[in-house]
Amino acid sequence: MTPIWFTATMFRQVRTAIFLFVLLTIALVAASDAAKASVLARHSTLTMLILMLFLLVLLPTRFCLGAIPLSYGLVLGLRAGNWLKVQVTGLPVTYLDAITIVRNPAELAHALGYKVSFWTVNIVLAAVPFLLIALILWMVRPSAIVLFQKAGCLAVITLISLAALENSGRFTERNMSRLYPDLQTKLWEPGPQRNLFDKLGPFEYLAFTWAAGDAKADEIQEAQAGAIPYEALRAVEAPYLKRAADGHGLRPNIVILHAESTFDPNFVFRLSHPVPLPLWTSGADTEALGPLAVNIIGGGSWVTEFEVLTGVAASGFGYQGFYTHQKIGPRVRMALPAFLRDRGYMTDAYYTEDASYMGVGPAFLHYGFDRFHDAKSLGLSSDWTNTDEDIIGKVIDAGAFAPTDKPRLIFMATNENHAPHECKHFTSQASLAVEFADHGSFAANCMLNEYMRRAGSTSRAVDAVVKQLQVAEEKTGRPYVFMLYGDHQPYSMTEGEFGIAGGSAAETMTQSFTPYRRGANLKTTIYHFRSSLPRTIPPKFDFPLPVTALATLVSTFAARSADDIYMPLNLLALDRCKGDWSEDRCPLGRDLKIWGQKVLFTNAMENAMATGHGQIVP
Repeated sequence: MTPIWFTATMFRQVRTAIFLFVLLTIALVAASDAAKASVLARHSTLTMLILMLFLLVLLPTRFCLGAIPLSYGLVLGLRAGNWLKVQVTGLPVTYLDAITIVRNPAELAHALGYKVSFWTVNIVLAAVPFLLIALILWMVRPSAIVLFQKAGCLAVITLISLAALENSGRFTERNMSRLYPDLQTKLWEPGPQRNLFDKLGPFEYLAFTWAAGDAKADEIQEAQAGAIPYEALRAVEAPYLKRAADGHGLRPNIVILHAESTFDPNFVFRLSHPVPLPLWTSGADTEALGPLAVNIIGGGSWVTEFEVLTGVAASGFGYQGFYTHQKIGPRVRMALPAFLRDRGYMTDAYYTEDASYMGVGPAFLHYGFDRFHDAKSLGLSSDWTNTDEDIIGKVIDAGAFAPTDKPRLIFMATNENHAPHECKHFTSQASLAVEFADHGSFAANCMLNEYMRRAGSTSRAVDAVVKQLQVAEEKTGRPYVFMLYGDHQPYSMTEGEFGIAGGSAAETMTQSFTPYRRGANLKTTIYHFRSSLPRTIPPKFDFPLPVTALATLVSTFAARSADDIYMPLNLLALDRCKGDWSEDRCPLGRDLKIWGQKVLFTNAMENAMATGHGQIVP
């Protein structure tokens, strides 16, 4: 005789009890912050509960108790799959990863190095769930009524689960500093992202990345954008082609200098008197000079580097847009260096970190640099004690300006003005070279003067670079273009605020610079074009220049025809939308992102594992 606890009725009662308990718990997570905090404190709990709900519906009644260990096993499988992705890309699976794979499963195979066709991957992945469902139906052989009931249950729990995940993601994003204070200020690094995944769980992390940025990511679908307005492009390109038919026909040597944490304090702050410095003062060879609108605050130099070299805003990539070199760089097939290399340029990058830092070395090769010289190859110290004059001196000694019959594109980075700006070189008010207009505290004024002191070193380093370009022009007749940009303001002067993936965090700072600012300008730095060519671009704009316009403007100096202008859509945006390219104010905003990403990722799928043509210098 079968014991009573093994009867079908008992199994149904047990399954119903578990189902209702789990469903109620998930519903509470969707509705209550207290429930969210409690569940999120238990790693992967929400993921396991959701999987358990689905299994309770799908499994035969007699196997209902197996839903508990099976859901736990599925959680372990999801975590293992995430760690496989970590080994490949350095980050767990984000919402944008998941959506990309759902829309284009072939990209997963390509990312893992398997060269298979789009249709092969899609057919295989479609067949797997079909076979699993067919197997379950064959084992259970349910009636049409039971199938209808199960489908209804699955629809309900799907809606409730999505609501719970959405709310938990938003809750985590809003309360990071309270829930995970040790991680919140470090999320700009992949390591803490992996730790956050461990603390949250697979579905919880997906929900967090959705709330923190991926929900705003643009899909790269040309059909969603309007037709590219070629006639309008030709009209806005014309003013930048005035010197296309100049006499000597030599393309200029071009230097792009990344001025770490550099901005013009005369523009950002109210000072006791103007502070002139060649770095931010117009000179005999100045083509254009003014405020630059960047997209980050206090930190995240790699984001600005990416935007300067590609002409595309990182914000369009959602949460992954903060990890530009690691996540976006390997997919890039066209950027300014590659564009100029196709036009005969030698392309070199000189960097102040090791090539492995944030994936910068391999990414720069994907952008089109022939060679990447990192801090180790340049002999720079690892503790950032080199001055900018020292750094540029080592770049020059490394042969950056060695004679060649080809034009050069050189990217060089500095880092002396990186925060913090501790008061070390000034002891009294009388020793300060400048103060804030309403005086302010000695501590704040001292930090300002420490910034000015380091900026003087950067300015002398810039003059050394321009001198090398001028010497090369005297010897070869090849003109020069020098473009400097500031990547962000230092976090020591932004109330400690700095960018992290999906938002910002803050260090505890003793000084506030808000009272001395000329308005809300935390995302304002500087750009400075210097050249021996006749003026090609406007000397200034009536608005802070968007950082993504720099790549396009640089290319105009080397342009012999409209086809030589890189990403001309940025010129159209300058003409029609001025300095505000946000989608709600600029009709071209969304189209610009979609068109720009399409240019960036040309043939990306077919070449996902390519390493470019360049090399990292040992």
